[in-house]
Amino acid sequence: MKVYDVIVPLFEIRDNIESFIDNWFKELPIRKLILGFGKDKIKTPKKYEDQIITLNQTENKTLGKCLSELISEVKTEWFIYLHSDVEIIQHVFDILKSYIKNDVGGIEGEPIIIRHIKGELKYIFPERYFIKRGYSGFQMFRTKCLSNLIKKIEDDYIFTNEDIITQNAVSSSGFRYIKTWAIYLHYNEGLRKNTEKNAKDMFLGILKYTKPNELVKNLIKVTMRSYHDIFKPINSDEIIEFIKKNNSEWLSYIEDFVNSF
Repeated sequence: MKVYDVIVPLFEIRDNIESFIDNWFKELPIRKLILGFGKDKIKTPKKYEDQIITLNQTENKTLGKCLSELISEVKTEWFIYLHSDVEIIQHVFDILKSYIKNDVGGIEGEPIIIRHIKGELKYIFPERYFIKRGYSGFQMFRTKCLSNLIKKIEDDYIFTNEDIITQNAVSSSGFRYIKTWAIYLHYNEGLRKNTEKNAKDMFLGILKYTKPNELVKNLIKVTMRSYHDIFKPINSDEIIEFIKKNNSEWLSYIEDFVNSF
């Protein structure tokens, strides 16, 4: 049976994290479970101690840097990226891995969101299969598709859009990114804090870490327009200088747009 490395960033250690770890080992063929903890050190179950690697990421400021370190530990051709509040349903991984083909570099599952809203447990089926942009939670990646990306990540600009950036890295490396009906459970998924810095990081991260295509160009327009309307006017000179310094491939696509604000 083929085995895979699994990476999971843990900013906060969940009280029931051991039950999630049990689920992952039960439902996934794991070579190594690579955990990055961002606050308190995790106490991993002893029965898996030979298969778990833990990274102390308390000094990191961003999810991007954490992912870069975690992916750098991967030794398998493909790896699985999980959020720490994800439960894998029995046999669903067989569906996900069936999409592995020679021209595929990324594969995504479809979540059922489980969240407490006003004291009630709500089950939300967001139908992300029909949305072109990628979403993190339960994904597989061909490791070499992200090798160039992880060398570049060094700052605050990933924020929560690692899904868009990794999806773009797959397509930019010449492989397909597939969205599937492999259903999984995603508990208490948090909502993004709509602060000025977070809103700005959303589009700066895309500009810095992606190659222009129709999907990310449309996302840039939406995120920049939202920032401009909610927080403060876009400084076109600042954005153009950022692009010249960090990713000049965007220059011919974005110059007219930023000057339109």
